[in-house]
Amino acid sequence: MMCAMRRLLLLAAVSLVLRSAEPLILDETHESKVFGETRHYRIFLPPDYKTSGKRYPVIYWFHGWSERYNKPPAGAPERNYDQGDGVYGGDTIGRFVGNHDVIVVKWDGYNPRTPGEAYPRPYNSSPVETERQFPLYFPELVE
Repeated sequence: MMCAMRRLLLLAAVSLVLRSAEPLILDETHESKVFGETRHYRIFLPPDYKTSGKRYPVIYWFHGWSERYNKPPAGAPERNYDQGDGVYGGDTIGRFVGNHDVIVVKWDGYNPRTPGEAYPRPYNSSPVETERQFPLYFPELVE
C-alpha cells in the first residue's frame, strides 16, 4: 500500500513539473499583401515544439479593445493574459500552451485608418469600412 502511495505522489510531482514548462513565445512579422504593410503577430509554441516532431492544432486569438498582439489593454498592465500570475492568477495563454499540445497565434488587430492614428478599435469593428478588412487578411496570415 505504501509503495503505491509513493508511486502516486511521485507521478503527481512529475505531472506538476511537466505542467510548469514554459512555452516558447515569439513576436514575429510578415509582409501583408492585403494591407500593403508589415503586420505583427505573437506565437505561443509548446515547450517541446522544436524537438517533438508532433503536429499541433492552431488557435487564432483575436485580442480585444485597446490591446495589441504583445500588450495588455491600454492603462491596465496588470491584465496581462499572455504570461505571469497577474490578476488572472496564472490562467494565461502561456500557461495553457505550456500544458497542452496546441499552438496559439495572437494576431495584431491594430488597424488605424491613417498613419499614426491612435485607433483602439481592432479589426474595423466600428464604423464599418470597406478598406483594410480582416476577413480578407485572415487567410493570408494562416498561409
